[in-house]
Amino acid sequence: MNNRMITATTLCVTLIATSFTHTEDKGATAVKKDTSLVKTAPATAKNLSAADVIGDKNVTIDATIAFVESFTIMGECQEGQFARQEIEHKRDLATQDIQEESKKFEKAKTDYMAKATMMSDSAREKEEKKLMKLEREIKTLVAEKEEELKLDMQAATELLAQGLEAGVAKLAKNENLDVVFDKMTGRAIYVSEKFDYTSKAIKEVDKNYEVKLAQNKQAETALKVADNKATAKPAKVGA
Repeated sequence: MNNRMITATTLCVTLIATSFTHTEDKGATAVKKDTSLVKTAPATAKNLSAADVIGDKNVTIDATIAFVESFTIMGECQEGQFARQEIEHKRDLATQDIQEESKKFEKAKTDYMAKATMMSDSAREKEEKKLMKLEREIKTLVAEKEEELKLDMQAATELLAQGLEAGVAKLAKNENLDVVFDKMTGRAIYVSEKFDYTSKAIKEVDKNYEVKLAQNKQAETALKVADNKATAKPAKVGA
């Protein structure tokens, strides 16, 4: 008989603890603004990233740039605090459910151990199967609760991220910022329209695609003409 004990202490103990971790100093300013306007060095030809902007003195761009800490914002904003409380509440309820089922299992196991020596082999085997079934059910319950908490956290994080981007965009427009970087990931959360060349890039990609289609069509036409000439029968002499 498997004597391993099932406890509720293993249930997602760190799920919430790490979900809204505040990195660096909690008192750090959420937004830091760099209003220096400079021009790109003409000899520079490389892909720019947040790390380049921050650390490379030879790489400069003509833009007003700011930086935010996304984790800090999501953790300290009202919606983030409420989401964390909701997740913690659900975790506590899940832990309570598992503890109750674990107590039932431990009681059944204790009862079995007390009378096992007086039971027949068949009766003992039957009780052991019941205990094994209870143990499997508890493990399944733990896995289900963990998955539920994981999905709830993912959904909450997605909503917070959406709110973060909307808030940063509004702040950037009010503060006349051109680019806002996330200090945690280096990703540009906001880019003003004058720096966003997505639409123009799409047009250029489409132009290149149209040229490629035209070239392919010409190649196919030339191939068909060559095939027709190769398969054409020569005219009979004296016909």
